[in-house]
Amino acid sequence: MDRALKNRCARTAFTLIELIVVIIVIGILAALVIPQFGNAGTESRGAALATELQNIRKAAEVIRGANAAWPSDQPAGTLPPEFNGRLHADTFSKPTPINGVYWWWNRSDGCYIGIVSSGSPALDREAAAECDRIIDDGDITTGLFKDWGALNEMWWELEVY
Repeated sequence: MDRALKNRCARTAFTLIELIVVIIVIGILAALVIPQFGNAGTESRGAALATELQNIRKAAEVIRGANAAWPSDQPAGTLPPEFNGRLHADTFSKPTPINGVYWWWNRSDGCYIGIVSSGSPALDREAAAECDRIIDDGDITTGLFKDWGALNEMWWELEVY
């Protein structure tokens, strides 16, 4: 009986070789999947930025429709008063999904939503490129959403007068 029990246990256990093969396969699969999680953060920040920019733009278009003028120019981090009741009060003062703060710029040559950072942390350009893919032409150096490079600023041009 002892021999029958021993043979039965031997058949139900895994050998060391089988365990090593399974561990290697799991390691290979993990090496393939883990880098994808690193991109998820960049993609989600880019999508969040695109959503925020589109919400600001829609609110500005409502204001323009009601007042026949775009909201007034304001310093970086300051919500134009015309946006009160249409956007959350801290929309322009809190950090954007890519760092920095929003800046509403109403100039004689056009109307812009800017994202500016005056130091550390710098703007997340990879997430900004993902945002550009969603709202513009997919190239952060061309189109209406542009990276102004050394200035550590990005701007989305809403309308050219």
